[in-house]
Amino acid sequence: ARVAAALQEYLDVYPDGEFVASVRGYQADLAVTQREWERAVALTLDQLNGTRSPELDEDAALRFARILEALTDEVTRADVIEVLRKHAAAPPLVKLALDLEDPNNPLLYLREFLNSALLEAHGARALATPATAAAGRNAASLERRARSR
Repeated sequence: ARVAAALQEYLDVYPDGEFVASVRGYQADLAVTQREWERAVALTLDQLNGTRSPELDEDAALRFARILEALTDEVTRADVIEVLRKHAAAPPLVKLALDLEDPNNPLLYLREFLNSALLEAHGARALATPATAAAGRNAASLERRARSR
């Protein structure tokens, strides 16, 4: 709670500060750790859409991969799917992750399920949102993350 308060205090004091994007990234990391999926997904997608920093883009892509890893846990899967359905920018990113043909991709065994539960529910808006431009730049990051598992 103290860390979250300190991060928010920085944003309150310096709303246009030099480190706002980094602080929002820290908030998103904290949300993932605390399994606050709505906040984690919203902040991560905002970062993917708004940052001009390759380092922060990669951080957001890796964080999104961590969020997707929660889909492999049957305890968190339903909550994460529900949150991802709420964000129009999420399904194309999930599609990118599902399309990785890496045998170590932790989502491979969930491909059919996620296609029906998430992508088809959104009309399979394949790669049609602004977030996919950032996701395209970060597909290599997601692939490296999948390989490192």
